[in-house]
Amino acid sequence: MRALRRLVAATAFAATAAASWTGGAVTGAATAVNPLALSFVSASRGFALGEVGCGAASWCPTLSRTSDAGRTWTTVRLGGGVGRLPGPPPFSQDGVLGVAFASARDGWIYGWAPASNRAGGVSGLWSTHDAGRTWRRVDLAAVGVQSAVLALAAAGGRAYLIGGRLDQRYGLWTTTVGRDAWRRVPGVTWLPPAGGAQMTGAIVLRGRVGWALVGNDRGVTGSSRLLADGRWVHWGAPCAAVGDSYAVPTATSARDLEVICSIGGFGGYSSHPPRGARLGEPWLYASTDAGTTFRPGRRLGLAPYANAIGTGSSTFVGAARILLSSSQSHGPSSSPVLLESRDGGAHFAVTYRAGADASFTGLEMVSARVGFALVETGRGTYLVRTVDGGRRWIRSAV
Repeated sequence: MRALRRLVAATAFAATAAASWTGGAVTGAATAVNPLALSFVSASRGFALGEVGCGAASWCPTLSRTSDAGRTWTTVRLGGGVGRLPGPPPFSQDGVLGVAFASARDGWIYGWAPASNRAGGVSGLWSTHDAGRTWRRVDLAAVGVQSAVLALAAAGGRAYLIGGRLDQRYGLWTTTVGRDAWRRVPGVTWLPPAGGAQMTGAIVLRGRVGWALVGNDRGVTGSSRLLADGRWVHWGAPCAAVGDSYAVPTATSARDLEVICSIGGFGGYSSHPPRGARLGEPWLYASTDAGTTFRPGRRLGLAPYANAIGTGSSTFVGAARILLSSSQSHGPSSSPVLLESRDGGAHFAVTYRAGADASFTGLEMVSARVGFALVETGRGTYLVRTVDGGRRWIRSAV
């Protein structure tokens, strides 16, 4: 399943002498602090990776479980093998930490941290095959992952991760769910951009097909597509024809993809803009052939809002309903908001407003009705939840 992910602080992950470890005692229901990432295996059953204080200027990971679509959670403090996060919230350095579960039993905690003596960073990957009760560190170096782990997802009995190498190239690795036998996917090599913000990656899976891409604020630098026969082939990024902005599509079926492209992208140039489009405008693009081609739909009605594209998150509930995180201006100030469109992006309405010191760092629908948004504040992070497809949001217990 797709995993909700965010940027978090981290230092180089600390190795432990033991090859495996067991999680700590249950800290109680609905007590996870600073949820960082989310992964659901059904509309009702999911896991949240979080953190709690565990010493002077240190934070340690937790795993929260829900079986009622996020209404209640049970939290377990994990052992020290996954690593420590430095300093007080809201975090002090850039890094990535995520969680992905393929089933109620099989999951992974993954991430990377900057390292001054290596290109990209130091990677870490831990697996569980007993519903998160015990975790084991996977030796990534042994399979050729040498720096950043940017993304991990699983579907159809297989898991895939995007990993980096010391030559600053990126590739794909795969394993059968239930095993830790990662191997490199042949023929998939992606390059980083020449500058720009921190690299990121995404894997979107729908049954036996999928899509993967890497890039940053300067656009997509590598993308591949998973065919039903198990082969990964070259894939043209969704927004390539209109400036190649980095945009991750939502797969509403194995053949139907929706994405929002910024006309002109980073470079302010579009070779094939839609009729009447202007640079910087957000436009809806759709594919009905599993991403082989994308066609423009409409200009999105987002004039009253800022940061809806580029820094915001988006997802689709079918082709007509679009959910976005953005911000709305109020004189000299602004507030972060969640937006919903029920007419394919022609008009948007505010469905949730966070505090002025907050920002949305993730937005994910785990079914047509159930979804979550991750909110970061100066005091930590929390989740807001919808059970009606994004019309109303309430703060989750986690």
